[in-house]
Amino acid sequence: MSKKLIALCACPMGLAHTFMAAQALEEAAVEAGYEVKIETQGRGRYPESPDGAGYRRSDHHHPLRGSYPGR
Repeated sequence: MSKKLIALCACPMGLAHTFMAAQALEEAAVEAGYEVKIETQGRGRYPESPDGAGYRRSDHHHPLRGSYPGR
């Protein structure tokens, strides 16, 4: 039985950093033996959003978000 991980990577611009973080997290999770699904968000686009059932099936889900001044 594999471990399951769902994560969220987001930034306000939704350009390179969102996808660089998602790629690095996915590579580390796979290396650690996780089945992984990563949602990327930025600039109002949410193309890879997992459904609620995915969250319920996961062993861990970690929303990762940067901290921005004034928010």
